[in-house]
Amino acid sequence: MNRFIYRWKFAIVFIFLAFPHLSLASKVLVDQEGGAGVYTTLNSALTALNGGTITVDTILITGTDQDSFSWTVDVGRSNLGTLVIRSDQTDPDLFPIIGKSGAASYILFQSTNLYFENLIFSNTGPAPGYDYGFTNAQAVGKIHHFKNCVIRNQSSSTYFYHLQGGSATTEIFENCLFTGNGKIFGVNYWGGSPTLTWINCTFDGNAQIFGSDFLSSRATNISLKNCIFSNNTTTFPGNVLRGKTTFSLTSEVTTYYGESCVSNTTPGYIRATRTIPSHWKISSESPAKNIGTSLNAPGNDIGNFIRIDSPDAGCWES
Repeated sequence: MNRFIYRWKFAIVFIFLAFPHLSLASKVLVDQEGGAGVYTTLNSALTALNGGTITVDTILITGTDQDSFSWTVDVGRSNLGTLVIRSDQTDPDLFPIIGKSGAASYILFQSTNLYFENLIFSNTGPAPGYDYGFTNAQAVGKIHHFKNCVIRNQSSSTYFYHLQGGSATTEIFENCLFTGNGKIFGVNYWGGSPTLTWINCTFDGNAQIFGSDFLSSRATNISLKNCIFSNNTTTFPGNVLRGKTTFSLTSEVTTYYGESCVSNTTPGYIRATRTIPSHWKISSESPAKNIGTSLNAPGNDIGNFIRIDSPDAGCWES
């Protein structure tokens, strides 16, 4: 009997090792270089997830070099609960680059707590018939969290992310760098008081950050804290968002801003010409240095460096 049980255990282990895509693993790996049980494209992993071939809570993009991936799959699966899409790369200059085009995976965002970490989103394309690439999909009671992400090169015709809905939703952008974007956030809330947080983010060289301001009645739970706003054509379209901004550096005058904001048109980045994420580190003389608050601030910056008790504004800690 014991020998029979042993043989079955061995067979089960063999099947899981030989055919990992059929398993109910907690995560799958994506790496263009491949390997045993590794998907070579993000699309193939998303297709397997969408079709039910795999059921996981984490898609981990791995590898030592910087790879670029396309996201064209419309993920319509609604029973995942929570999904993390992240890389194991800790150097922002080598974060994998995600080029999204096609459908917005509306059902995925509507029904799932989503976490994106250590990724670069570049030139996100529009969902068919819409002017945005991603959307919170009017999600009720869900969390969408972008941590240590770079959002860049967004066109002037497509928002990266559309904030919309008639009820409460939670959207968090933490240690993110937004640069070179034509448009970033579309805004259309017709009800509810969404929880929207931007903390220790850097906005530099964008044409438009927000498509419109918020009604005061919808802005109770909005916070922009420990951020840098520099070299943007338009920082805010109105004073509600200005009033929700605290402990931040801005190139605008601080009239209508919240508490402890600093006005300076010279943010003090270490490089005058900036092309890779590390170029947005600030110098020791930057007016953004030590102006942040540690209250609810991330313990580490975008490059996983520890923040101090009086953190710098922006995604990097100097």
